[in-house]
Amino acid sequence: MTDDPIDRSDPDQDPALGDVSPLKTPNENIVHFNPWRDFNDAAPIFDGFGDEPDPAQIAQFMQVVFGYCDGLIPVRIFIDKGQGIDGRPHNIWIEANTETQEKMATFAVWASREGAAVYVIPGTVAAAGQAKAAEILQMQAVVVDIDSGDIATKRAHLERHLGQPTMVVESGGVTSEGQRKCHV
Repeated sequence: MTDDPIDRSDPDQDPALGDVSPLKTPNENIVHFNPWRDFNDAAPIFDGFGDEPDPAQIAQFMQVVFGYCDGLIPVRIFIDKGQGIDGRPHNIWIEANTETQEKMATFAVWASREGAAVYVIPGTVAAAGQAKAAEILQMQAVVVDIDSGDIATKRAHLERHLGQPTMVVESGGVTSEGQRKCHV
């Protein structure tokens, strides 16, 4: 007699339950991402601002920042302080390929439902777990985060010396001077 609830000698039992072969391990160190299973089960929360993520804008952003890159895109969500919501950070690495935009949109919707913000490193890395500046392999955009002081003057200075930005993302928040923070 055994404590094992599965009689491994009984061929009529569900083979999936009786299968003791080891799980196949992926060749690379990537956390595989199934958008439906991993993130679409989050219960929706009330969105008082009506700012559900826009898949078309996410697709445009991902194309501008990663359209010609190879490797993994480090993405992180966490709940900003002061919301009164507890939560832990979630990190994923999305492969830069034809599915990038759809996966990012799915992740952003899930993050929104969790009341969390999404942060994307604007470069690709070789392996999951990497995201430091020294680990970035490719970038195709110059991204400037302007979130303090006189944002309008700083942006005008950049535009005068670098030209018009391809994209401006309002990154959330307002400075003490009343100007919207942005990534240019």
